Amino acid sequence: MISMPLLGDVKAAGKTTTQLADEITVMLKKYIQDPNVTVVLGQVNSKRIYLLGEVSKPGPVEMTPGMTFLQAIATAGGLTQFANSKKIYICASMAGKNARFPCNTSVR
Repeated sequence: MISMPLLGDVKAAGKTTTQLADEITVMLKKYIQDPNVTVVLGQVNSKRIYLLGEVSKPGPVEMTPGMTFLQAIATAGGLTQFANSKKIYICASMAGKNARFPCNTSVR
């Protein structure tokens, strides 16, 4: 949600910048004759994964465009000396069910 004068709270989640600008333009036409709206994305916070287990810094990692699984582990400080690099899994919730996929890569 974003808060704007005249409009109050406007839902932004799940919309592109163009979609949001178009929606705000339509809403502002009630108050302004010819509104010119530009939406600029400052930061993406929705692309976050959580690394758990034998990584140096477990917790959330911000995903950037093109980031690989290996780069995400490196962002978390890499594996600890006790990690088993042959037993790394990607866990996800899909359609309300938990799924676990082995990650067949050597990260040491």
